[in-house]
Amino acid sequence: MQDAGLCHGAAGLGHFLNRLYQATGDVVVGDGARRWFRDTLQRRNSEYLAGFPSYTHGAMPGRPAGWASDPSILTGAAGVGLALMSAVGACPGWDQCLLTDLPPTSRRAAEVGTTTHPTSSGRG
Repeated sequence: MQDAGLCHGAAGLGHFLNRLYQATGDVVVGDGARRWFRDTLQRRNSEYLAGFPSYTHGAMPGRPAGWASDPSILTGAAGVGLALMSAVGACPGWDQCLLTDLPPTSRRAAEVGTTTHPTSSGRG
């Protein structure tokens, strides 16, 4: 895991597992979401835009390999912010474009829904 980005970083894993937890109510999945959100926050570096730099391997034209500020949703600070906001209770309707807006699959999951998140003090 190179960075915190939504597309291929720690925030993306945290968000996906959070949505899977909300859909299934599986506490093991909720624990995984918490782990990746902690990892995301540990990656914060105040030298970059919003504290979450993006790492590029140099495959993008005009962007050499290395760390850079990135305001985008998929690889930058905006995506990290959306994932973190969703983790603490903001309605994550924005993630429909990522196909991660999963409906509850059980009564337990419906109870978990969007009122208890894996980042809360309780386990749902």
